[in-house]
Formats: sequence, C-alpha cells, structure tokens
Amino acid sequence: MLPIKLLKWIAFILSLLPFLILILGINNFINLGPNIVEAVLHRTGNTSLNLLMIVLLLPLMAKHTLFRNFIVLSRMLGLFSFFYAALHLCVYLFIDRNMSILSIQDDFISRPYILAGMIAFLSITPLALTSFRRAQIRLRKLWKKIHQLVYLGTASGIIHYIWQMKIDLSLPMLYLVGFLIILELKKGFRVT
Repeated sequence: MLPIKLLKWIAFILSLLPFLILILGINNFINLGPNIVEAVLHRTGNTSLNLLMIVLLLPLMAKHTLFRNFIVLSRMLGLFSFFYAALHLCVYLFIDRNMSILSIQDDFISRPYILAGMIAFLSITPLALTSFRRAQIRLRKLWKKIHQLVYLGTASGIIHYIWQMKIDLSLPMLYLVGFLIILELKKGFRVT
C-alpha cells in the first residue's frame, strides 16, 4: 500500500497533467487539432467529468482494504474537477463567445446542453466553496447535504455531454452507464 503523502502527490501530478498538456498544445508544442478552442473545451469538460466520476468511485473503493487510503483524495480530485469545469466555462464565455451576451443568450435558447452544463457547474460550485475543514465544522450536518450535489453535478455534466454530441454517442453513454453502475453500487452498500 502506498503512503498517503506519496498517493496525494501522484494524484496531484496526474490531475495537473491534462492542464499541462493543454498549455503545451496552446503553445504549439503538442497538436490539439485544427480548432484549439474546441479541443480545450472538450478536454477540460472531459477531465472535469472524469474526476467527478473518480470522486464518486472513491468511497466504494475505500470499502476494500487494498484501496482504503484512496478516500483521502476526494477533496483534491473534487477541487481539480471544479478547476477544469471553471476553465471550461471561462473558455466558453471569454474565448468561444467573446463575452457576447447576445451570443450566450442565443446559445441558452437554441442549445439546451448549455443549460445542462450551467446546472452542472452551479451544482459543483458549492462543493468547492465548502470543501475545507472550517466549512465542514461550521456547516455540520448541512455539509453532507450540500455535498450530495455531486450527483446532480455529475448527472447534469453527463447530460450536457450527451446533448452536445452530434454523431458518436459512445463515450457519453459510457459515462452514463458508469454513473448508473456507481449509483447502484452505492445503493447496494447502503442496504447491506
């Protein structure tokens, strides 16, 4: 079993890696494809969703002796998920839409996946804001209720992904199936 400090460092480096790859891609050291903005949007969105799915898996993994130390990664991975979601939103607002209120308003009306994405982001924002020990102590029982928003955030993120896909739905559907399996496993652990 890895020591907790080493485990945290490995998780930190792996969580930062997608951001470093984006920086290299933006500076033309790595090819991100013909549309860099679209590539950044997809990669930040996928990374945020990947990390949310891992955060949901960690308590299940912690029930097994081999992975019990992994639960200490929840806060860090959740904050990285929020970081990538915030980056995703900022790229959309400031670069893709140039902060054009009319363009953003038109997107909300004509593209329902934008609304699903906003629900996902707004759902995980309180998690990031209350992820610290002081918030846990102050909020007591309310803290656990607030952190149940991770399920709404993940579901909305998956819906956002499914609705924005035009052709190949295989990866978003894989997220959906994974999410449903996680929910079923969590339900099973509560019953037993």
